[in-house]
Amino acid sequence: MKIKRWLINALKGTALGLGMIPGVSAGMVALVVGIYDILIGAMANLRKNFKENMGILLPYFVGAVLSAIAVMIGVSYGYRYAHLAINCLFAGFIIGTIPLVTKDLKKSEISAKTILLIVGGFIFTVGIGVLSLLSKLYWGFNIENYFESNVWWIYPAVFAVGFLAAGACILPGLSGALILYILGFYDPIVAMYIGSNSMLHNHDRIVPGLLLSLILIFGIVLGFVAASKFMKSLLAKHHTETMFVVLGFLLGSFVSTFVNQSVFSNGNWLYQTAYPWEWVVGPLLLVVVSVGFFFLSKTSSKKKITNIQQQ
Repeated sequence: MKIKRWLINALKGTALGLGMIPGVSAGMVALVVGIYDILIGAMANLRKNFKENMGILLPYFVGAVLSAIAVMIGVSYGYRYAHLAINCLFAGFIIGTIPLVTKDLKKSEISAKTILLIVGGFIFTVGIGVLSLLSKLYWGFNIENYFESNVWWIYPAVFAVGFLAAGACILPGLSGALILYILGFYDPIVAMYIGSNSMLHNHDRIVPGLLLSLILIFGIVLGFVAASKFMKSLLAKHHTETMFVVLGFLLGSFVSTFVNQSVFSNGNWLYQTAYPWEWVVGPLLLVVVSVGFFFLSKTSSKKKITNIQQQ
């Protein structure tokens, strides 16, 4: 019976692997599957009873890792052949998750303060995307090159982005993978495992690749634990204000999906090299996915996000 329950939980955990798609909120997926409260409770109390809570998290973690690998392979090949269409797909996920945030704000008054919170979140997220693009255009700052050259600072940087991405996953509506994508770390991390220059094909990358993987996992775990406690307190004390900032993050993320370091490669804008059919299929994907996730978000938003306050 325990084995059956473990396998069922691992199967539910595979849904979390969809969070590796930039724009898909792992928090929202957890809500839809019905494991959000379980995960938040176990992570927030990990230090109090490590063995018990780790036993709860392990099957979900195993399922999530296996499905994340499959998702990364799909995204990697998708980018190779249809970058514009894939970006439109991600943007659709972002727009579709907005109802998950706005539901909590329907009864809130719009004031100068709330507008400032939304604009602040929007500018912050757009700013990250724009700065990452400018750093590549004018300063030649290409994250992927630094991954391959194995400079020392890439290790603490990977820890930091893993920590931030994990923190973003805690809030339904935000995407940890999108944080990696906007910052320019998504493609280099995927390239460590998939592609002609991955650890499987380039043995010189095995040691640094494994070390980076361990550091990334460490950052993600600490990010989850720290964010669980922080968000529990923040949502309990400043729930409405937090959700207004998150709304700004989402709106800014939509822009940053199309304006970031990854859209300029080898001296060319990827949109210039897009196939003609992508300009038709891309917007269509954006609309279809937005509508689909809109209704999915409305369904999941009926499950109380504020339960995090009661853990």
